[in-house]
Amino acid sequence: MIKASELRIGNYLTIGDGAFQCALADLKRMSDLHKPIQLTEEWLVKFGFEYQPCGISGADMWQGLGFWSRECAGGYITLRGDKHPAKYGLRVSGFINSRIQNVHEIQNYFHSISGEELTIEPKNAQKRAVKQ
Repeated sequence: MIKASELRIGNYLTIGDGAFQCALADLKRMSDLHKPIQLTEEWLVKFGFEYQPCGISGADMWQGLGFWSRECAGGYITLRGDKHPAKYGLRVSGFINSRIQNVHEIQNYFHSISGEELTIEPKNAQKRAVKQ
């Protein structure tokens, strides 16, 4: 079960097969049915992140690592990781011990850095991750 203390109003969760945005009432009555949503390439694309592979040489290229970035608050938020974040999770650039594996975690991180809510952008709602 996910702890209510890990969540904010507006975080995406799942009950069964459906994703929904958490409301105050949901935070007050969390149950074993409320599950975190694993962060995937598809979720990152819906949130407006773009994947950029690393350069043409070095360990990052060899390991298939790159960066997911999104504009916010006049700058960019950049996460380091694999093209398929569900496999290994993502790390906040510059913080090796950070690990973001779930949708609500990236929403909370985004809000703490930018002061803005991270929601599905209407223009990206129907986009699917591009398979390479």
